[in-house]
Amino acid sequence: MRRLSLFISMVCLTVFAGGADAQQWLDLKPNPDQGKVMLELPQLPVDMLYITALASGVGSNDLGLDRGQLGFTRLVRFERHGNRVLLLEPNLAYRAISDNAAERRAVTEAFAQSVIMGFEIQAGENGPSDRVAIDLTPLLISDATAVSSRIKAARQGNFKLDAGRSAVEFSAIRNFPKNTIIPAIVTFAAEDPGDWV
Repeated sequence: MRRLSLFISMVCLTVFAGGADAQQWLDLKPNPDQGKVMLELPQLPVDMLYITALASGVGSNDLGLDRGQLGFTRLVRFERHGNRVLLLEPNLAYRAISDNAAERRAVTEAFAQSVIMGFEIQAGENGPSDRVAIDLTPLLISDATAVSSRIKAARQGNFKLDAGRSAVEFSAIRNFPKNTIIPAIVTFAAEDPGDWV
């Protein structure tokens, strides 16, 4: 069994609320003893930029998983649906730039959006827009940078996420008014590693 551990950073930039000059800190509650990062969302829905990056590389130029490489950059939205909060990626390829609400709704309903992840509400109020708390950890130790599919596409093995050997790097969390960086050590394992890994 070959294991590959990478530092992957989740970067959230600018929570979109209150105008361009708003200073919006993410309300994080890191708990190293439980290995969790809780996120309190004061109101829902809330939009933000979500960026992933490889803070460390694999060490193989042929594979192309290099240190400092940006992953996906997405506009995402946290929305409450019953006892869950969904992290959605709206479909921005098809939009209606119009004052007509029915036209905007028709375009939104015609083209699918992606659900990146769902979270159980850990604490919060009952209203659909009230403050809630979610455990962000599953998102932080996921294959958000598509490492396994990129290795497979290069025919270098069928690597799968090894959550038991992955963890948030609590000492390196940085939370600023306009961006938040949450690094994690994410481990992948395979029985059939290629020569480049």
